Amino acid sequence: MVGTFTVTSPTTNPCAQSLTDAFVSFSDAALFTASTLTATVNGGTPQTSTVVPGATNTASACSGITGCTDYNFSPPIAIPTGGVVSFSLTVTIAATAASSVAMAQPPRFVLAGMIPVPKAGGQMAGLLIGWLGCLAMLGLMVPLSSPRRRRVLMAGAVLILVSATVSCDLPKGPGASSHAAATSAPPPRPTPKPTPTLPSSSQELIGFSATDCIGTVTFSPLPENLGTVTIP
Repeated sequence: MVGTFTVTSPTTNPCAQSLTDAFVSFSDAALFTASTLTATVNGGTPQTSTVVPGATNTASACSGITGCTDYNFSPPIAIPTGGVVSFSLTVTIAATAASSVAMAQPPRFVLAGMIPVPKAGGQMAGLLIGWLGCLAMLGLMVPLSSPRRRRVLMAGAVLILVSATVSCDLPKGPGASSHAAATSAPPPRPTPKPTPTLPSSSQELIGFSATDCIGTVTFSPLPENLGTVTIP
C-alpha cells in the first residue's frame, strides 16, 4: 500500500455528492506497471479504479503535472451528507525497476607482495659447507702413510676456516656496504565503492472531480503528500 487518505462531506451540505475522479501524481511513474485506488464509503462495499501510473490523459486537473494519473470511478462514488470516503492506493512494481538496482561491490582484498629477505647466518652456512668439502678432499689427497703431513695440512685448513669465519662476523667499517633487511610496503587500501542510489517515487494527491445538486464541489487542503515508495 502506497498511501491512504479520506474525504469527508460536511453535515451542512444540502445534498449528496457524486465523485467521479481522483488525481494522483507520481514523481517516477515508470517504476510501476499498474496502480489501484480503492474507495469505501462509510465502511460499505469498496469501489476500485485500476490504471497505469502516468498514463496519458486529458483531464484539466493533470495539465502540466508530471506523472499525473486519473482514477475514474464508474459508477461515481455517492457521498451522503456527513459521509466519509476512505481511499487506499496500491501499486505494482515493474520488474525492470527492481532489477535495475545496482548491487554494491564486495570489498577487495589486496595481498602484500612477498619480498625475499636474506636469512641470518646464510653466508656462514655456505662457508662451512665449502670448507668441510675442502677438508674432505685434502684428507683424500694426503697418503694414508703420512699421518704427520696430513695433520699439518688439516690444522692449516682449520686455521684458514676460523679466520674466514671471524672476518665474516666482524662489524663492517664505516665505508663498507651493508645489507639492510628488506621490508614490505603496506598494501593499498581498497577504494570504497559509492552506495548505490535506490530508485524511488513520491506520490501526491492533486485533487478530485465531483458535483452535487448545486454544482462543482471543491476540496481542501490540496495537494496532499501520500509518501514515497523506494525500490529495495
